[in-house]
Amino acid sequence: MRQPRAHGRRSGDRRHRQPDSARSPYRPPLIAGSGLKGAVRHHFTRTWKDSELISRLFGPERNASDHAGAIAFTDATLVTFPVRSLRNTFVHATCPSALARLKRLAGSTATWAVPTVTEATHSLPVRPS
Repeated sequence: MRQPRAHGRRSGDRRHRQPDSARSPYRPPLIAGSGLKGAVRHHFTRTWKDSELISRLFGPERNASDHAGAIAFTDATLVTFPVRSLRNTFVHATCPSALARLKRLAGSTATWAVPTVTEATHSLPVRPS
């Protein structure tokens, strides 16, 4: 079985190519649902070894028109971003626009309030060096 290709990479292309959605500074990075499904299928193919169960869950590897898989994947976007930290290796940071996008995508199941950011009236404390 072949290794899955990197997301956004063409056959025979030696350079790592990001898809346009990942390179745009105006849109959040996007991971295609088909790429997620392929990566998850590849993982379970290597660990389970039960090809009939994998075929029922993800659909047949060839002749996909025979039947659909029982699992559906949608596109994924980032909600938190790893940021360097002085105290830990990194922390996960987010912003109100990312939380608002997540709430919009979650629909009626999202019951949390999205925080608002107001203009800062004071500065952050500075640690002595």
